[in-house]
Amino acid sequence: MQEKSLKKKKIIIGCLGAIVLAVLAVAGFIAWVVLCPGIRGAEEAAKAANEAAVKSGSPFRWVAKDLGRGNAMLSPTLIGEPVEASVNSLLRQDILNGLTAHEAGLTDGGTSTLSEIRLVPPASVFDTEVTEIWVMSREGGKVAYVVDMKPSATGGTDIAFTGPWK
Repeated sequence: MQEKSLKKKKIIIGCLGAIVLAVLAVAGFIAWVVLCPGIRGAEEAAKAANEAAVKSGSPFRWVAKDLGRGNAMLSPTLIGEPVEASVNSLLRQDILNGLTAHEAGLTDGGTSTLSEIRLVPPASVFDTEVTEIWVMSREGGKVAYVVDMKPSATGGTDIAFTGPWK
């Protein structure tokens, strides 16, 4: 699986350009900081980028921040709330083993460690699927995986993950 990242840059552009850039930056999401004149333009850019992020399955969302003096900034944030553990220890180890093996293939045998788990709220109270964001630390920074779990028809839990998102 190819990593979704872009080179780190700071961009100072107009509001319309910020909207276009924010939509294009969803693939690499966390590497971009977008500066925009005025909070209104930043909020519009964040809305457009977040719609694209949802469609792409990204675990990141853009947040508009007022910098004062008529300037604003967009910055990425992970969805969900941090949790200690939302699954039993056996399932947690299965997920960790899968992610660690996947990471080893991407980092030429380098080590990755779990640094955070975030629980994503369910779509409804009747939803039996659980989605979490697992953040792995590795040389060069952190990456996020979207981990989906649902009851298996044959018993147990089916696990699927997408990522890494950087």
